[in-house]
Order: sequence, then C-alpha cells, then structure tokens
Amino acid sequence: MSSTDETWEPQPPVLLPPWHTPEREKLQEQARRFAMDEVLPVANELDPQKGEIPASLLARLAELGYFGITVPREHGGLGLGAFEYCMIAEELASSRPKTTTATAPAIQRSPRFARATSIVL
Repeated sequence: MSSTDETWEPQPPVLLPPWHTPEREKLQEQARRFAMDEVLPVANELDPQKGEIPASLLARLAELGYFGITVPREHGGLGLGAFEYCMIAEELASSRPKTTTATAPAIQRSPRFARATSIVL
C-alpha cells in the first residue's frame, strides 16, 4: 500500500462466534454511535487529570445505563458481564483515547456502590 494511493482507516472490532449475539451487536453499535455522535464532539472538554466531564455527557451516560453495566437488573443496572463492559469501554475509546481515561472511572464507580448498597439494604 502506497501512502499516496490510499489511506488506512481503522475498522471497528467484529465479534466472532461464540461471543457474537444479536444483543451484543446492538449494544456495540449503540456504544459506537454514542461515542462518535456525542462523546467525540466534547472530547476536548474532558480532563482526565481533574476528572471533569460535562454534565450533559454524564446525564447521557446515565440514561444509557453505562453507570450500571455490571450491576444486576434488580438493583437498577443493565445486568451485563465483564465482556459487555469491556466492549462498551472499547467503543468509547474509539472516539478518542482521552475519552476512556475520563469516562472509565465514572462508569466503574457504580458496581462498587451497588455492592455497598445491597449490603446496607
């Protein structure tokens, strides 16, 4: 491949059997669209050093359930596993590596909170 003839574009990861399911494909596409349409436009506002994330982005992450990916459904989460968590984090990273550094701590907090909450309840 000559650098003057064509440019290389990274392709999104493809799920292969046995990990591919229609539900995971839909979740991956949703996370990819969110990353490109909503995270990328505000990526320069994210500050991983200070942990600053625009309130509108935090609200949207909450709306999509990304704060409770691995939290059981009976506790208000999505009830998904580590595989789906990693898949969503990978799609967020695809918009810009800085994005994952800023958003990953936010989406990691809720499982710990949920465990603490269920012990208290």
